[in-house]
Amino acid sequence: MKSNLVVRTSLTLSVALLARLAISECGLVVRGRWPRRRGRAAGGPLGTPPEAARISCQRRSNCAGSHGTTVLRRWSCRFTRVMAIACTLALATLVGALEAKAQLIPLERADWKAPGDGRLILDRKTGLEWSAIAAPNAPYNDVVTQFGPGGAFEGFRYASTNEVLELWSHAGITVIGGASAAANAGPVGALRSLGMGINDDNASSDSYCGRTGDAGPEISGESTHQLLCLVALVGFPRLPYRAAAASVRGSVKDSTRASLGSWLVRRSASPPLVHFGDFSISRAVAQFGDLPVSSDRAKLVGTFIPSPNSNGIDLLHENVAVTMGSSTLTIPGGSLVASDSKFTFSGNIQGTDVSLLFQDTGGGFEFRVMLTGLTLANTSNPLVVGLRIGDDFGEALVRLQGTLKLTADD
Repeated sequence: MKSNLVVRTSLTLSVALLARLAISECGLVVRGRWPRRRGRAAGGPLGTPPEAARISCQRRSNCAGSHGTTVLRRWSCRFTRVMAIACTLALATLVGALEAKAQLIPLERADWKAPGDGRLILDRKTGLEWSAIAAPNAPYNDVVTQFGPGGAFEGFRYASTNEVLELWSHAGITVIGGASAAANAGPVGALRSLGMGINDDNASSDSYCGRTGDAGPEISGESTHQLLCLVALVGFPRLPYRAAAASVRGSVKDSTRASLGSWLVRRSASPPLVHFGDFSISRAVAQFGDLPVSSDRAKLVGTFIPSPNSNGIDLLHENVAVTMGSSTLTIPGGSLVASDSKFTFSGNIQGTDVSLLFQDTGGGFEFRVMLTGLTLANTSNPLVVGLRIGDDFGEALVRLQGTLKLTADD
């Protein structure tokens, strides 16, 4: 996979988000210019609107002060704001350094016994469906007898250890073995949100341990199979997780019941995802609106070439999904309109205004995406950007460009 990392940036996304939080503690209002004096407003610091002044006094009396704020305190407040911006710049650099191996998560809920039950986890990269309930507290041989026609797990089988490790990798779990790692917390939480059975009886951790189909050495003359476990340290409140450990625990007797599940898979009727032959993002821009109402915007410009293994790109009939960080917006198949070699869409998806343009260049495609009204809070920079058309997809780790202009209301 090729990715064109956009490194030209005046202020990163992380700067914008952290600056909003830090600077608002001093009453700074994000409006678009820096700075402008507007005269004293109804009892507040110089240039501060009455409502903003009240908020400032309530939240940081040592910064915005009372109605009798002195000049010295006002300039002290301004210095504090400038320092807050400097801190967020440093933090944004740190965030960028830590975003090393982000990836588009190809996992989604799938139905099992009834439409809409969402009781399976589908890995679109492998085409495997995983049982989310995973037969807890059942001996190995009892589960095997349920794989046949009419059984509780008809059509399933035990997954191999390598298949489980591949599932973990596709979920974003990067640290295998050893102590709990903060990097694993989000991916394990994502598996839980997809319906993976979790033992949450412990006050300090959630866990899931299950057998695989790989046999281990006999123990006391009894056959065994390998055990793989996920253990997440809970927070206060319980979610999100603070850290998680992923490990191969060795072998366990087939007759053992206590709090053990089974890693069960079956082949999905849906084809696995096929990565584009080439996928690149040439431009990624963020624009931030005034708080508290979000009018954040993002613009993406890029190209892709279908894989030789693709069954074709059908923009008129296949779903189109755009991913930015943890947010994915899916445009239903049949929504795009064709005009010569161009395919366009304009509409609202999950509260976000989406504008798409695809240009068929003959052998490949150029695309432009405009998203307006999405919430970029809690999004790190660089972040994963993904595009999926039917069962074809691409992903890239990109750094958003952007300019944050501020108005100092003092």
